[in-house]
Amino acid sequence: MTTGDVGKGNRTGYGFKIDYPNDRWDCFISFNKYGESLDPALGFIPRRGMHRTDGPVSFARGPGRMGRSAGFVSYSWITASTV
Repeated sequence: MTTGDVGKGNRTGYGFKIDYPNDRWDCFISFNKYGESLDPALGFIPRRGMHRTDGPVSFARGPGRMGRSAGFVSYSWITASTV
């Protein structure tokens, strides 16, 4: 294969993100899917043939003696097909 040639397989890529940015609760969820034969003409993708889901959540209590405190929960699920 030469540069610019696209092999057989899935050539699509898509994703979405839902964001809820607030002072007390800050969270989002995102999903991205890149086909194993995706070759963007302009741009960058992390890796072909990948599915990625992210969803960090943070909670910040109000100011106290030590200032503002926060708790965090985060997950990331990545699967990749063999290319």
